[in-house]
Amino acid sequence: MEETKILIIEDERHITKFLEFILVKEGCRILCASDGRAALETLKTFEPDAILLDLGLPDMSGIDLLREIRADKTHQDAKVIVLSATLYEGISDQLSAAGADAQCSKPIAPTTLVRTLQNLNLLRPHNLN
Repeated sequence: MEETKILIIEDERHITKFLEFILVKEGCRILCASDGRAALETLKTFEPDAILLDLGLPDMSGIDLLREIRADKTHQDAKVIVLSATLYEGISDQLSAAGADAQCSKPIAPTTLVRTLQNLNLLRPHNLN
């Protein structure tokens, strides 16, 4: 399996660093963006296999950004995993309709993140200790 490329879109630096630490240990190539505009700029030159998307961005709604990403044919195959501390039934339905492949509550455990990526066939399964 080739190196998995992941774009982390998260405005809280400590969460970004936490996610990056976990994913680099898994052999992933990581780029990060702290807001929607920076994410869209990054996506002009980076074709990730997966996007970790925080819903609470400072400049735009995560759902709006998800819709923009899905409207771009270049990134239709990228798996989008939404991370949020405020997941509830109504928002989950909206995220699914907008094209989210998975949804995880924050704070997220490292094993949950890795298993989610494995379930989306982005990481090879292994024994998580």
